[in-house]
Amino acid sequence: MSVELEAIRDFLAEHDPFAHLPADTLSAVPHMMTMSYVRRGTHIIEAGAVNDCLWGIPSRAVDVEHC
Repeated sequence: MSVELEAIRDFLAEHDPFAHLPADTLSAVPHMMTMSYVRRGTHIIEAGAVNDCLWGIPSRAVDVEHC
């Protein structure tokens, strides 16, 4: 497992519901994820849009704008 995937696994392990997964299952989750890196000011989803994703934002650097 790469250092980046290990960091993602460790981040998920600190948060529900992932914290309750068996270790082997938790280690498999980052391999199934799609990672996106976005620049500051980029809108990642619009209010009211259909969303079938889980957005994990480890940096906690996000603004929520209500329109």
